Parts: sequence; C-alpha cells; structure tokens
Amino acid sequence: MGFSQDVFRHLRDDAAIGALVGDKIFAQVARPEAERPYVTYSQVDRDPVQTLLGSSNLDTRRLRLTSYADRYADSEAIADALKLLFDGFSGTLGDSTEITHSTLIDGDDDYVQETQEPEVVTHRVRLDFDVWIDSAA
Repeated sequence: MGFSQDVFRHLRDDAAIGALVGDKIFAQVARPEAERPYVTYSQVDRDPVQTLLGSSNLDTRRLRLTSYADRYADSEAIADALKLLFDGFSGTLGDSTEITHSTLIDGDDDYVQETQEPEVVTHRVRLDFDVWIDSAA
C-alpha cells in the first residue's frame, strides 16, 4: 500500500471521524454528489531528507486534511478530530507506512459560496501536517 491509501485507512478506521463524516472521505476532491459533511486529503509536498553523507531513509510529506460542512461549528469539530488523530502521531499508518512523527504546521478557515444565495455556503477548515516517514521500515 502507498501513503495515500494508508492515510485513507487511518481516517476511515477512526471512530471519531466516522461519527462526524461517516464514510465520506475523499482523495483530493469530493465527488460532486457528496453530501456534507466530509473530509478530503491530499499530499501537497514530498521531499527526501538529505544528510551530509547523502540520502537517508526519511521522507517528509506535507499532508493536507480539509473538513467541509454546512455549519462552521461542524467543520471545526471535524478539524479538531483530525488534529487529535494526526498531530503528534507516530507509528504505523494504515497497513504499511511507518511515521516517525507528524506535526500540525499550518491551517486556515474559510468558506465557499456555491450559489448566488448569500446564506448558502460551505465552511471548510484546512490543516497541513508535516509527516516524517521512515522508508526503511
């Protein structure tokens, strides 16, 4: 399995995430027919860690997790559960990815107005994590 599939499994198997979004977890973008609330995940950066002796067995990846909901409070609740799940995480992610450390490094809140009606908006919270992967494990 790869990193993306292991992120999906980690999200899917978490009881708190399941209680908030059910099985509505999508890679990069949600399906057009998806009903809110839901979560998307994507890898937005990948860098091998170099040392003075050359390449190491470590990679860093920036993982972006985004919560979407009709109400801001719901989007925030999902983001809080995502933060608890990934910030400070170390261990096996999903089936095969060994994480040495995961740290929340950035986040923002905003909304998307999908129609001309000002009261119809989608609230979202984006969280970026710096994830260190041990590729030798």
